[in-house]
Amino acid sequence: MSEAVSYSTYVKDISEISRKTGKIFYGFVPLSGARLVIVKWSMYLLSFCQLLGKSLQMSILFQVGGGNLVLLVMSAEVGIYLSYKIARRDFRYWLPVNSFHSVWMSVISRITVKIISDFTGFLHARHPYEMGGFYWLFNMVLTQASVFGSIMLKEELGRSVGGVGKGSERVFIKGEDYMSIATALLVAWSVAIFGLILFSEIGERARLRLSRKLPLREHKC
Repeated sequence: MSEAVSYSTYVKDISEISRKTGKIFYGFVPLSGARLVIVKWSMYLLSFCQLLGKSLQMSILFQVGGGNLVLLVMSAEVGIYLSYKIARRDFRYWLPVNSFHSVWMSVISRITVKIISDFTGFLHARHPYEMGGFYWLFNMVLTQASVFGSIMLKEELGRSVGGVGKGSERVFIKGEDYMSIATALLVAWSVAIFGLILFSEIGERARLRLSRKLPLREHKC
């Protein structure tokens, strides 16, 4: 999953058409050298941490309250996101259909992008026409924080895996290991974010490379 999402992001970003028509957004991936390698692996790591963090959060919530709690939490997160887009007057996609169909198609599209970003950290979801950079970053921070919140909720309620007595169930992760895993995920996610911030083509660097019309060579990612 991480490789597929990162590769699709890479291919779209280095496309000459994307960099010419969407130069404000595309062009963050370096075209060669050590910085390309660092950005590539940062994308892999970011997607991996987001996928594992969200899956761990949902798994713990399921242990605590079953499917109903998982559905409640995911619905609340989606509801907050949709409310944010509505408050910014940035909810509706302007589609060549009537207003009624446009609204419902926008609801489906917004929810789809939110869920995809939840489980992959899809970098292109930060586009201003989608989640936007602020909410994209907030969404990932929320995921990492929610893992710790879910662990504390589990410890507070004292629920055991599968709802049976302690010591009688088979578990893959011991209770005391959850916090260590969550901490390791947070550290890895932070490394990935700083790797992208420090080594991506940003601002003047990206515009300078575009103005020089450097050939966009194919790279294996």
